[in-house]
Amino acid sequence: MDYAKEINAVLKKLEWGYVDLAHEIGVDKSTVSRWISGEFKPSGLGKKALLEFLERNQDERDGQSDPKSICKVCRL
Repeated sequence: MDYAKEINAVLKKLEWGYVDLAHEIGVDKSTVSRWISGEFKPSGLGKKALLEFLERNQDERDGQSDPKSICKVCRL
C-alpha cells in the first residue's frame, strides 16, 4: 500500500479531512493535498510527523503494513 492510500484510509476511518490532518501534524493543508496527489513526497519534519501520526493511528489503517514501509514505497 502506498502512503497516499495509508493517509486516506486513516482519514476516512477517523472521519477527518486534509485540514484536520494538517492541523494535527503541523503542516499546511495544501501540503497534505500534494502528498496525496503525488505532487510532493513527505520530507523532513513533515515526514516525521506523518509517520508518527500513522503509527499512533495504526488500528485505523487498512492493511497491515508498517508505517515505516511507506518510506520504501515513496522513496523517502
